[in-house]
Parts: sequence; C-alpha cells; structure tokens
Amino acid sequence: MYCEESANRQVKISHRVIICWALVDAIGAGDARRTEVRGIVQESNGLGIVGDSIANGRIGEVGENGNQYLLGYNDPDAHKESDFWIEQANVRIKTEKDK
Repeated sequence: MYCEESANRQVKISHRVIICWALVDAIGAGDARRTEVRGIVQESNGLGIVGDSIANGRIGEVGENGNQYLLGYNDPDAHKESDFWIEQANVRIKTEKDK
C-alpha cells in the first residue's frame, strides 16, 4: 500500500500487487549488510523491489512532491477498512513534510 498527496491536499491510496518475494542484500551505513525479504512488483518497464518511496515523475508540479510512500503490506483480513490506510497515510505524509 502506497500513499501520495494530490495537488488539492487530498490523500490518495494505491496498491501494487506483489508477484513474488525476494531476498535482498541491503547495504547500510558503515558497509553493514543485511538480508531482507522484499516484495517484487510489476512496474511500467519491468520489475521493481518494494521500497520506501517511489518517484512518480510529477516532481515540480504545483502541490506535488512527486513521491509515493510505502505504508506497508496489505493484509486484507486484518485491514478491511480503508480508514486504517488513510490514517497511516496522513501520518506518513506529515512525517515526510517535517523532514
């Protein structure tokens, strides 16, 4: 589940279907390596690893920051209501603006 803020400050929620899982070596500060399980999604030009934020190509438009932010992996049985994701999106967007 991803979120972004539209030009009129409305929160938009979207999702990408995970087509498989992968073990990914993440390199952190100090060259520390750790292996993570990450979702793989179909993107327009190929496959992509589910990440923290995705630039969606609208950077520079009025009211747009050009990013979609990862909220988490959806569990339809745990979060059937959309209010949960809207709340998560509002917190995430506020956090990004405060950076």
